[in-house]
Amino acid sequence: MPDVSSNQPADVRLWVSLDVHKLSIVAATLPPAGGVPEVQRIETTEKAIRRFIERLGGPDGVLRGGAGRL
Repeated sequence: MPDVSSNQPADVRLWVSLDVHKLSIVAATLPPAGGVPEVQRIETTEKAIRRFIERLGGPDGVLRGGAGRL
């Protein structure tokens, strides 16, 4: 996987991209400075999703944004 970089504002703490399906979710995270994305597969259970959100800093500090656009 190639390195990527970002020139986004400093208030971005982490980029998160989700590919959501019925049986699994593939999540990619990338720090604002760029680098190699961390890609992981998580289950679509409430427990697994809550654990993933907590690893990102919890619901109050991380989840901002909107739906993906093509």
